[in-house]
Amino acid sequence: MKRLLVLAIVAGGLVTLIGLGLWQLDRRAGKLDLIANLDANLAAPPVVMTTAPSADNAWRRATFTGVWATKTPARIVSRTLNGQVGADFAAPLILTNGDVIIVRIGWMRDPSDTPVLPAGNVTVSGVLFPSPRPTAFTPDNTPPDRWLWLDPKPIATAFGASAERTSSLALNMTDASDGLTARPARPTVPNDHLQYAFTWFSLALALAVIAFVALRRRRSPAL
Repeated sequence: MKRLLVLAIVAGGLVTLIGLGLWQLDRRAGKLDLIANLDANLAAPPVVMTTAPSADNAWRRATFTGVWATKTPARIVSRTLNGQVGADFAAPLILTNGDVIIVRIGWMRDPSDTPVLPAGNVTVSGVLFPSPRPTAFTPDNTPPDRWLWLDPKPIATAFGASAERTSSLALNMTDASDGLTARPARPTVPNDHLQYAFTWFSLALALAVIAFVALRRRRSPAL
């Protein structure tokens, strides 16, 4: 009876470990597709857009013309670049047809030195990206003054632009100015799933070997 219990526990452990390994392989396949799509969109020719881009335009290079909804951009604090903590700055750009795209105009080490945006029509270029999803531990934004992550529609609302006409994507300017540093066009996409899968499969193999040796010793006659 005890032997059957041990076998059941080992079998359950093997199923769990192998399942985790297969799950990591599946995630790796999805991540490779994501990276391939990202690279293909970045390699595509830039497009001039006159309306708010849809979500399937993520990681496309694009150019927009419009007017800034504010002279003072939102300061998104506690943002890291090249190992240093500073702030990202972002502002709504109102397009000719009234649609809105949030533009991340750059990063600054000293967030107290807020850039001033020009009045009138401007043309900006960069890479479209989906706004990052906060984790369960990320505090809420408190508009209009305290921003911890880029959330397009609330940022648009805070500066009097239409949230309904604001794209879910934002534009990362690749040519920053006024003391700002542009964030890289291509994000770093971690892809460690193969190593994780190898770890889970190795643990499954180790468990199987240990169980086999232990059970064989129990069955061996004492000398």
